[in-house]
Amino acid sequence: MSKIFRSTFLGKLLIISFLLNFNNVSLADEDTIEKILETKDLGTYVFGKAVDLLTNAPLVNATIINSSGRTQSDENGEFFIKSNENDFLIIEKDGYEYFKENISNLKGKIKIKPLPFKYVKLVPNIFFGSTYKNNTFSEKFNNVDLKGNSNGPINFNLDASFLNISLRTSYELDNVPIKRFAVSPEIPEEKQSISINSYSFDLGYLFEIQRDHLAILPNIKFFNTSSNTKSLEKVETERDLDYIDADQSRLGFGIGADVIYRPIKLAPYVFIGNLNYYPYVSVKSGFDNFPSSFNTIDYSLTARYDIWGILLKASIMGKNTFGTNFSYNDVGFSLGTGYTF
Repeated sequence: MSKIFRSTFLGKLLIISFLLNFNNVSLADEDTIEKILETKDLGTYVFGKAVDLLTNAPLVNATIINSSGRTQSDENGEFFIKSNENDFLIIEKDGYEYFKENISNLKGKIKIKPLPFKYVKLVPNIFFGSTYKNNTFSEKFNNVDLKGNSNGPINFNLDASFLNISLRTSYELDNVPIKRFAVSPEIPEEKQSISINSYSFDLGYLFEIQRDHLAILPNIKFFNTSSNTKSLEKVETERDLDYIDADQSRLGFGIGADVIYRPIKLAPYVFIGNLNYYPYVSVKSGFDNFPSSFNTIDYSLTARYDIWGILLKASIMGKNTFGTNFSYNDVGFSLGTGYTF
């Protein structure tokens, strides 16, 4: 099966020569998957080739993983990695099924089955999309209970994932129409508009508990929001003045986690539960007696459907915020779409 070189000097020389000339080496169809070079000092190395099951075309830039580390296949689908005869071998490439096998069981070229559709991982490599929101809120401020509805904004998302590290950014710039009315009968319903400029940043690490089925993504979070509220109607009460042409900015840090679940292997639908906690949100506000800080909890449940790289998402979500003489709660839904690369 393999030629084994036990001389330390000769083994080192052979490995150096092999690495220098690796791009000029190719496997014939009848070659076995393994050419093991073993030395006392350097250990065992495995040379193999991965190809498409249907076309026999080489898998270029496939990720090769075992207990010793990882490497990439070259333009011929060939790879060279430190290993041992009892080790496993994992091959990953977008558009192909996940492959894992013990090296001792491999014979000939490794043939990897292509997926019949553009498969999207639990956390996409790169995703760009937008989301529309609608929510109903209740607010208590200065001993006045208020309720209302906001329609929007649309936000834009850019997510990236590499080697289990996840980076997510979101940006909002919109005018959001609001209907706000007080429970107290002396304050009538009022239509308002909030101009929002907001961005957020999340950094997390993905733990796959069961590959392609269940993963947890804990993360740290940061956001900054600035807003301006304007009345669309005649000002009639002193209470209304609290919300007229008032600027506000919020800066928050927090922690969160996503639980990501795909019920059936390779199925195009995924469910995501999300919970975030912001222990301190700094506030600068033009509203009279508005708290300078508060804490916030938000949560969501999302259903995602993947079709040829296009992601369709629908979420239900909520938020609870608490501060001195202030509380805010909302529930709503969002609809989103985007494309993964």
